[in-house]
Amino acid sequence: MTTINEQLENLYTGKWNAIHEALQGVSEKESVLYANPHVIYVDDEEAWTRARLRVMFFGQETRGWEDEDGSDKTIAYLSDMYDRFFNKGECIRYGGHFWNGIGRLRSAFAERFPDVETQFVWSNIIKVGKKGKAGRPSEAMYSQVRQHFHVIPEEVRILQPNVLLFLTGPRYDDAIRFNFGEVAFTPVSPFSGRELAKLSIPGTDFAFRTYHPNYLWRKGINSFFDAILQSITIE
Repeated sequence: MTTINEQLENLYTGKWNAIHEALQGVSEKESVLYANPHVIYVDDEEAWTRARLRVMFFGQETRGWEDEDGSDKTIAYLSDMYDRFFNKGECIRYGGHFWNGIGRLRSAFAERFPDVETQFVWSNIIKVGKKGKAGRPSEAMYSQVRQHFHVIPEEVRILQPNVLLFLTGPRYDDAIRFNFGEVAFTPVSPFSGRELAKLSIPGTDFAFRTYHPNYLWRKGINSFFDAILQSITIE
């Protein structure tokens, strides 16, 4: 039987050459270098499959991704990088608003559901960022990602999370819709729909979109996470 990580590797392998060739062409035209594609690796497949709460959270895009000496790493190399950075906890030492926010999110789940096994996996709603720079890639670059590295729906199918959390803000709602269709965004009280919305995504028990933790820290991150967790029920 094919494992989760083997399925993910097969998914990425089928698109690897095409995305690099396409982005190389855009990079030469725009003189903007791209980061390595963001891939996922699950360190404990049994724990992930067993967990009652399987949370897949999304950032916006990478601020570079192991690209200091060129954006030409293999899938195996980047899977190992993901494992070390996220699964093994380098992201905590990396710090910053995003990862401090994820640390608070994990603590909030543990406090709300102390007797429920919960596992987390990290993705980005745009799978290729700019080399060594923050911010959304150009439309020309993102169009190539949409065409040649459209992997998020398959990642979700393979991983089967039952909670999706998009820490992306409303400016990335177009990317959510590209991957999941014309989903409805319903405000979660007491917040506006721009601040915090519940999404209807088939096959997933709970899905929410809120702002990047950089914004949430300024507005009171605990109140946002509390509202999300109060909306999640465990039978």
